[in-house]
Amino acid sequence: MKKIGLSLATAAALALTGIAHAGSDPGSWYVAPRINGVWVDDGRKADDDVGFGAAVGKVVSPNWNVELGVDSSGHRLPGSDDRLRLNTLDLNALRVFKREDSINPYLIGGIGRLDNDGPSGSEGGVFYKLGAGLMADISKNTAKGTNLAMRGEIHTRRSEDFNDYVASLGLVYSWGGSIAAPVAAATAIAAIAPAVVKPVDGDDDRDGVPNSRDKCPNTPAGAKVDSDGCECGDVVLRGVTFVTDSAEITPQGELILDSLVAGLARRAGTKLEIRGHTDSVGSEAYNLALSQRRAESVKAYLVGKGLNAADLSTIGLGEMQHIATNDTAEGREQNRRVTLQALGAICEARASEDLVLRGVTFKTNSAVITPTSKLVLDSAVAYLKARPNSAAEVRGHTDSVGDDAANMRLSKARAEAVRDYLIAGGIDAGRLTANGYGETEHIAPNDTPAGREQNRRVTLRIAP
Repeated sequence: MKKIGLSLATAAALALTGIAHAGSDPGSWYVAPRINGVWVDDGRKADDDVGFGAAVGKVVSPNWNVELGVDSSGHRLPGSDDRLRLNTLDLNALRVFKREDSINPYLIGGIGRLDNDGPSGSEGGVFYKLGAGLMADISKNTAKGTNLAMRGEIHTRRSEDFNDYVASLGLVYSWGGSIAAPVAAATAIAAIAPAVVKPVDGDDDRDGVPNSRDKCPNTPAGAKVDSDGCECGDVVLRGVTFVTDSAEITPQGELILDSLVAGLARRAGTKLEIRGHTDSVGSEAYNLALSQRRAESVKAYLVGKGLNAADLSTIGLGEMQHIATNDTAEGREQNRRVTLQALGAICEARASEDLVLRGVTFKTNSAVITPTSKLVLDSAVAYLKARPNSAAEVRGHTDSVGDDAANMRLSKARAEAVRDYLIAGGIDAGRLTANGYGETEHIAPNDTPAGREQNRRVTLRIAP
């Protein structure tokens, strides 16, 4: 049986050479044929041997797969020509880690039926599966939404009387996932990276700007645009992702950025701000620093592809601008993003922009800013300096604990303390106002500690 294990390990090592993609996407279906090395329980009085199997499954979320599997193996009975055949049918759940990386470790658990057919007849029973494995990408086609990966696994099959061990090596072919293809991102970013302007008039993208004047002819439907037909506000770089808890851009993210370089180069001289955002998992200070590193990583990549560093600035906003709830995996995924904004692109009736200064705290029942708030406030200073012509209102809010009038006074004092910090950081006092709203603008229920914590906040409203 040692030869079985050595063969499986050698094949796995060869298959992992040259991998550079990211794993199967949520929503994918997959099939997984495999070869198995089976170490049977001594009580079966049979030899270890090789078998075959397959699974069909679905990627139901960024962290979970479910699958149905079948396996079969034949084992020689010592001293005779007879064989013991083991056949299984099982239903499993896979907890997958680091789905965004090219190699995805996972844990597997399940339940199934095992039938053994030998010289003395057939019998069957329930068994439980528990094990671990790795899936490693070989080839991913973002245009077709398919992925081919190598999969290696070891697990135990435990029944009432026996405990077998199985090591398997096989392939996983998936299809139908929600893969963010580079062409989709290129369309989304058309506000900043336009295609060639068509000489014939008309309004192909229906943004209200004729083709002859439209410098961004492929803006998404419904987007607000400036007089050149280019989208205002943040443009989300969908598909630009990073290795977990780092600023290392994934291979898929590099493909997205590569698709934008030519269009961005055609608008040389346009000042672009690269913004990093995170979800709410972890401390505010950690997330703010991580978002800054990720924005800088995107800038470094674009500069390495030939863009002018002087045209690009970066800022990390951490948890300040959530666009979805942080209570679900899908919402947190939307909040973890990098965006581009063309500075100076003005739209009529542009809406004001709010930053929630998460992590800015005060000593109890006072307006004294805690030292841990410095990182967030310094980021707000940088944000305002990048917009020298914008005014801003510092808005203080409280929960509902205490007297209404006292809460109003406290919120006003805290807003003024933040305004004073921003002025000390170099922001013109004439651009800033400070107001307290007490408990009049709650964003969460006040009957839980978590809700009250959300309501005790300071926000920065940037005027259009």
